[in-house]
Amino acid sequence: MRLDVVGTFLVVAILDCHHGPRIASNLRTPEEVKLAVLREVPIGMATAEAKSVMLRNRFTCGEVVDQPWGEGAWKGNYLYCDRYDPAGFPVKRRWQVALITQSGRISEVRVAGGLVGP
Repeated sequence: MRLDVVGTFLVVAILDCHHGPRIASNLRTPEEVKLAVLREVPIGMATAEAKSVMLRNRFTCGEVVDQPWGEGAWKGNYLYCDRYDPAGFPVKRRWQVALITQSGRISEVRVAGGLVGP
């Protein structure tokens, strides 16, 4: 009986491991981050599901309505997600991701980032 419980636990643990962070912390460029995000948050995914995925990947997220993103005249609705990764003390690498939304679904991904520190 005990072996069945342990075996079941191991199977559940192995199957559940895909729910952890999938967007690696060793990414160096906005293009790499954008590709990693798109693997986990494909175009067309529901905004609520996309937020859940980003939160699991250690981002903090909030919905932005009719506001600009980056430089230029564009403004609209998007899920703004932000994360800091270690880059060698005391420096951190900051990733800012805008998941552009239309009709409750992701329609585009934009990424900005760089090193921050003293």
